[in-house]
Amino acid sequence: IQVPWSVFIERKTGKKVIPATLEETMLQVASHSTYHRGQINTRFRELGGEPAIVDLIVWVWSGKLKVNWMDVVK
Repeated sequence: IQVPWSVFIERKTGKKVIPATLEETMLQVASHSTYHRGQINTRFRELGGEPAIVDLIVWVWSGKLKVNWMDVVK
């Protein structure tokens, strides 16, 4: 998979970007999302808050609760 923003990496590193496989790209998506959830939770703690539990296994143990996203975005 060739992603449009790979040109930014090429400019920054001076090296040609080699396209990733679909599997590698999907792993990147999941890993990057996890990284940002950690950043957000760290910021919550810095501000004195208690972040939500975001572990997949907790969701599974909780019966895979459904979310009505229309209620979340209101």
